[in-house]
Amino acid sequence: VNISSFMFIPVAGASQQTTYKYIIASDVYKTRANITTPRYGKTFSLYNLMYVTGGDDSGAVNYDLNQAFSDLSNTWTAKAVLPANKIRHAVFTLGTKGYACDGELDVNTFQKTNVEYDPVANTWTAKTVPLLDRMWSTGFSIGLFGFSVGGATNTGGSTSTNRNDRYSQASDSWTQRAVYPASENRQCSFAIGTNGYIAGGEGPVATTRRFNDTTNAWTSMTDLNTARSSSV
Repeated sequence: VNISSFMFIPVAGASQQTTYKYIIASDVYKTRANITTPRYGKTFSLYNLMYVTGGDDSGAVNYDLNQAFSDLSNTWTAKAVLPANKIRHAVFTLGTKGYACDGELDVNTFQKTNVEYDPVANTWTAKTVPLLDRMWSTGFSIGLFGFSVGGATNTGGSTSTNRNDRYSQASDSWTQRAVYPASENRQCSFAIGTNGYIAGGEGPVATTRRFNDTTNAWTSMTDLNTARSSSV
């Protein structure tokens, strides 16, 4: 995630809990404070803080944790937990709020929920549920809309979808948009200006595609140098 023109990567999982800060100007990584609970969580940034939500420890333990990292103090702080355990989910931000949607409660149970985080009140609020049961979808935001794309529609993760669903913060509603050109899961996503981008995916694959919400269309872009899945 990006905080004040720097990129931060929490390398978490079964045993990894290192946090790295990437300094673009000098093209170097700097080690920061370890995340306090190692896990495969999902991240977003608000008010110059990086949040890591939910996640699992290689399927052994599932978490409802929500932890915030401050680069200024180089510390992690526990925040209000998610309403329930949430793993393999998608996240995005809209304005001053963060969202966690899709995913699973555990490795055998889909969690078809969408919850909104208010960092000022430090509270989670249930919002309109997504249109589809899925996990390993990817999320990004364009303007006033959040998007959940792709993912797996069975708990084993072997059946992928090409669905592209848009969430409106103003109306608290979901709408189907142009499907992704391929049925994939475990992709990486980000936004630049008024376009959303998705790269990689399970396989692994190297494809990169751009979504324009105004024209409701996907465009193929230059492939990744290295095919990969589950990148951030």
